[in-house]
Amino acid sequence: MITLYQDCIIIYEIGRDGYGKPIKKNEQFIKCRVKEKYQLVKDKSAKEVVSQLEIIISPDVDVKVDDKVEYEGLEYTIISLKITRNTIGEVVKKVIFV
Repeated sequence: MITLYQDCIIIYEIGRDGYGKPIKKNEQFIKCRVKEKYQLVKDKSAKEVVSQLEIIISPDVDVKVDDKVEYEGLEYTIISLKITRNTIGEVVKKVIFV
């Protein structure tokens, strides 16, 4: 089990207006572990992009690509999400790349 001792905020977009801007946001304060790690990951359109942070979160946090994460006062868009499962299929951890 990884100790999650840093604070993050997951920002969920509920809807968009006619111009494509978010009209409402929900926030969830969570514990996480952040590593500054530059690496190539694939975004939702399968293009390779460079992520600058790897954020490990609890498996029970509901998050998806294009949600936002706030860490140390800066807001990042989630590029990719990696879910790790154990041998019986339970989610052990989630890793967010921003």
